[in-house]
Amino acid sequence: MDFENLKNKLDKGYFKLSDYFNDSFDIFKHLLKKEKKFIAFFFVSYLVLQIILLCIENMKLEINDFTLIFLLFLRIIINSAGIQKVGNLIEINNQKILFFRTIKKSFLIFFYIMVINVILDFVNIPMIDILIILFLFFNFLFFVHLLYLRDLDFFQTIKYSFYLCKGNRIRLLVPIIILILFFYFIFLPIKFIFGIIPNTSILGFIFKIFLTIFSSSFNLLLLTMATLIFLNVLYMDLKNIKKENSVSEIKNKNDTDFQ
Repeated sequence: MDFENLKNKLDKGYFKLSDYFNDSFDIFKHLLKKEKKFIAFFFVSYLVLQIILLCIENMKLEINDFTLIFLLFLRIIINSAGIQKVGNLIEINNQKILFFRTIKKSFLIFFYIMVINVILDFVNIPMIDILIILFLFFNFLFFVHLLYLRDLDFFQTIKYSFYLCKGNRIRLLVPIIILILFFYFIFLPIKFIFGIIPNTSILGFIFKIFLTIFSSSFNLLLLTMATLIFLNVLYMDLKNIKKENSVSEIKNKNDTDFQ
C-alpha cells in the first residue's frame, strides 16, 4: 500500500465512490498483512467481549446497568484504537496510540452518549426523541474522528463537526450504507445457519467465535472507510480555507496599494 501517494491525493479532490472502496480495502489488506500486533489486539479484544457475553448468557446472570456501561466503554476504546491506527497510517505521522490519551478521549465519547440518554429520558416523547436523535446523528458524523485524530477541545470538536457535515453527509453515508448492506447480505445467511446449530454444542461455540471474527473484521473495514472519508473531507476543507485566506490577503494587499 502506497500511503505516500494516498496522503497526497487527500487534498487533490473529493474521491469517487469506487476510490473510497478500493483504497479502504487496500488499507484493510495492509493491516492484515503488516500490522499483525494491532490485528491481534483488535480481534482478541472483540473475542473477550463475546466471551464475557457468553459467560453472562450461560451462567444466566442478570445484565445490570454497570455491565452494559462497562461493555459499551470497552467497545468505544477498541473502536478508537482502530480509528487512530488507520488515521496514523494514512497521514504517515508514525504516532503511537497513547493509552491514557485514548482513555481520556473515550470518556468524552462515553459522557456524550450518557448526556444524550439523560436528555431522551427527560423528554420521553417518542416523536421529539426521534427528531433529537436524527439531528445529532446528521450533525455529529465526524465528531468521533475529530476527537481522536485532532487536538481540539470538546466544544471545538462539536462546532467543527457541525461545520464539516454541511455538504458532506451523503459523501460519508452512501459508501457506509452500501458496505453495511453488503455485510448483511453475507452475514444473515451465515447467522441463519448458526441458528439451527445447538448453542450447547462445541460446534455452536466455534461458530460463535467465527461470527465474532467475521463481524469484527467488517467493523474494522467500516472504521477504515469512515476514517478515509473523514480525512479526505478534512484535507479538502483545509485546502479551501487556505485558498480563501490567500484570496483575502491578495485582495487586502490590492486595496492597500490602491489607497
